[in-house]
Parts: sequence; C-alpha cells; structure tokens
Amino acid sequence: MRHVTSKRITLALVPTRDTALRFDAGRYSLNLAATLGSRTSGRPVERIGTTARLAEWFSRSGLTVPSIPVASADLAVAHELRDAVWRLAHARLDRSAPGQAAVRCVNRVAAAAPLPPPELSINGAGALARVRPPAPDAPTALAVVARDAIDLLTGEQAAALHACAADGCSMIFVDESGRRRYCDPSRCGTRTRVAALRARRRAS
Repeated sequence: MRHVTSKRITLALVPTRDTALRFDAGRYSLNLAATLGSRTSGRPVERIGTTARLAEWFSRSGLTVPSIPVASADLAVAHELRDAVWRLAHARLDRSAPGQAAVRCVNRVAAAAPLPPPELSINGAGALARVRPPAPDAPTALAVVARDAIDLLTGEQAAALHACAADGCSMIFVDESGRRRYCDPSRCGTRTRVAALRARRRAS
C-alpha cells in the first residue's frame, strides 16, 4: 500500500481489484466459472458475492428477464456449480481424471428444474432460428448452466478449451481458432507484457 502525503491529509491508495462480470468465455458455464477470478493466485476475486449480483449475472447473460428473485440458497448453488465446472474443465485441459464430487454437483443442478422447451423464431434474415425462452427462476437458470457444462465437456468444443496464459489468471475459455493466448488481450495480455518489460528493466 502506498501513501501520498500532503501538509493537510494522507490518502491511502489501494490497488483496485477487477470485479467486473465477464461474458467472454464462450459458454454460459465458463462465464459462471469466471465469476471467481484469480483462483490460483492466493487472492481470489469474488464477482457474485451477493444475491443481487447473481441476479445481475443471470440477466446480463440472457438467461432470465431482469430482476428475478434470487435467494441465498440459489447463490450457494451457483458458487458450488461454478467450482465444479472449473474443476472439470481444468481436468479436461490437464487430461486428468475428473472429480466425482464435481460430476455429481453438475448432474444434481442440471436435474433440479425442468427447462422450458426451445422455440422457433424468424431471425432478421427471414430464416428459422432456435431460441431459448428466458428461465422463469434462479433454479431453472442454474439448470441451464449445468446442462451447458454437460454439453460442453462431452461435445466437440471440449477440444477447444484453453486456459489464460497470464500468471495468476484462472479463466478457461473456448477458442476454436487456437490463437487466443489470453482471456482478454487488453487485460491479461497487457498486464503480462508490462510485467515482462519491468522484469527486463530490472535485469538490465
């Protein structure tokens, strides 16, 4: 912590932590996993620490209409589910055995609520499109996320999973191009380049 001192007042300047919600992992389930950032750094960043924040995540994800009620029990399930998804995705990347507890969690949440059936719609180009109606409540929204994890981890996109290359970042994302090294070039990419530059300067 740095202190800036003047004749009248001392201000403590505390580095801000990135608590912004992330929606760039490529799937609902990975976006939920990203609501706990920097898992491996020793200082994890909580992005959905309240029921209101989880309701915001649901709405901004397009899973629900705005302002659905979210209970403390829903928040606890969301935290458990995101950890299970991250562990299973990480195991897939490491080619290690998936944890049975994580598998049971995903299956339990996926079966906790019936999903609304898909509907046909006509898109802007005049073609038929498959749409998912908004989930009516938090347990249904979490069931959508859990089933998305099942589809992801057992489907073709499982081969396109990548972990952010930045030190301290634990985000896992889908990149079918194979060229994306960082979860966000303007965040982790820039931070990594700045750290490397500082290290070179110290070495010289």
